[in-house]
Amino acid sequence: MQNISRENADIIGEVANICIGNAATTLSMILQKPTNITTPIVEVLKKEDALDHDDRILIKVPYTKGLDGTNLLIIKLNDALVIANLMMGGNGSNVSDMTLDEITLSAISEAMNQMCGTIATSMSSLLNEPTDIGFPLINSSYQKTFDFLFSFCLIRDSALSIDLSDFPSICAIDV
Repeated sequence: MQNISRENADIIGEVANICIGNAATTLSMILQKPTNITTPIVEVLKKEDALDHDDRILIKVPYTKGLDGTNLLIIKLNDALVIANLMMGGNGSNVSDMTLDEITLSAISEAMNQMCGTIATSMSSLLNEPTDIGFPLINSSYQKTFDFLFSFCLIRDSALSIDLSDFPSICAIDV
């Protein structure tokens, strides 16, 4: 693995598993739908390998206290629209007529903010150090609010899902 040892990748994967598990529980409560996760896969990729796609939404939530880093959630567009639809009282089953706009991005941002807040709480418990997060920044085909300057250590969860559709997601940490 480029720039990261197998042992460090295993540690990152275990921490991610704990944090994403708690975040999945938060998402389940928000959406009032069951969620499931599997063991994450850790990879080091350059931004071009995973991040430059119009069919994905990127949500960057920086740590402001306790940790020097960022949560980066990468979600397929359709999955993000399902989340937004459920957040806005829909049933999540038909999002073909939905588009990205201020309202859908706000709903997605709120869900990701709550998930990352749970991740920050998990990290605080693991490190016995208070942590806090900033406001979510979103990149999508509708708007771009941040740039990437680094490679990322990607933690891929191959089977985070809600009961209405597959919900694969990638979570990344700046390295």
